[in-house]
Amino acid sequence: MLKPNAFFMKKLKTLDKNLDCFFNTRINRFIVTYKRVIGTAVPIMEVATDDGECRMPDQRDIDRLIESDTRRRNPEEHLKAVSKYMYDYREKKRAEATENIRLMTIDDRKQLRRAVGRLEGPKVNASTFRRIVHKPRGQVF
Repeated sequence: MLKPNAFFMKKLKTLDKNLDCFFNTRINRFIVTYKRVIGTAVPIMEVATDDGECRMPDQRDIDRLIESDTRRRNPEEHLKAVSKYMYDYREKKRAEATENIRLMTIDDRKQLRRAVGRLEGPKVNASTFRRIVHKPRGQVF
């Protein structure tokens, strides 16, 4: 059974003590796992070449893990990204509120036109559609 390089394992453990690497005989590749508090270890990534062939884990895999670690971000970059997200979110909500007020104003105008039309007479309250007048048949009392 293959074992990863000791130097790679040392770097992996300095990255995070819960990380581990082993060779999976079913797929013939090395698997990097993360040990959870409860339950079994979770596979994080599979070490393979671009062709999908087996290879020994090395610094490329350490670099990939560092890039994917969200806690290793520069705090200044993180704050800038968060503030940009919040600014965009506030602008979006402000635009939604403006659009909502515009739509409510359109609805209120239509309701007011109907209410004023009923008071003024049938000419003002004219419908945009053709009115169908009911013609009774037979005897009308």
